[in-house]
Amino acid sequence: MKPIKEIAEILFGVYAKERSATGGVLYLQIGDFDAYGNLVLGKDKSYINQTEINNERQFLTSGDILLPAKGLKNAAFHINEHHLPAVASSLFFVIRLQDRTILPQFLAIYLNHPATQSKIKAMISSTLTVPVLNKKEFQELPVPIISLAEQKEIIQLHHIYQQERAITIQLLEKKEQLFHGIFTQIITQDHV
Repeated sequence: MKPIKEIAEILFGVYAKERSATGGVLYLQIGDFDAYGNLVLGKDKSYINQTEINNERQFLTSGDILLPAKGLKNAAFHINEHHLPAVASSLFFVIRLQDRTILPQFLAIYLNHPATQSKIKAMISSTLTVPVLNKKEFQELPVPIISLAEQKEIIQLHHIYQQERAITIQLLEKKEQLFHGIFTQIITQDHV
């Protein structure tokens, strides 16, 4: 195990004064992600003008991990090249791996694991109006150092789990529609 600060740089996202619904650089916000760390961009995408970006390092790169630093939603999200160009809002920590023996997908899965989420939630200061994740404490979060082969195996298992979860949700939605259809049909029939 190593503290996360020894394997990654922890940056803050960008504070943007002005946003627009079109053009510019994609501005990722907490509402753009679901509880499982999946990007769910809808029609309410936000963009900022490139002039709002003070430093090239604020642009997200493939392999960055976003972790909400404010609020109670703390699912980590792994950035892929198809999410770029983009910047994260100031509500995020941007975790940029420096240790190439750790795969970003593995770190995101680890950060989203229930045991790790419990540790992260314990680092949140709830005395403020908006709960804030303590960066100094977070930098000490222990991360397991396992072989690349084991990391890849975990990533593959997680991918299969995500696919099965999506299929299960679709199946439940279909069953719900079927139930409501049968229920509606029964109660609207003429009874003698």
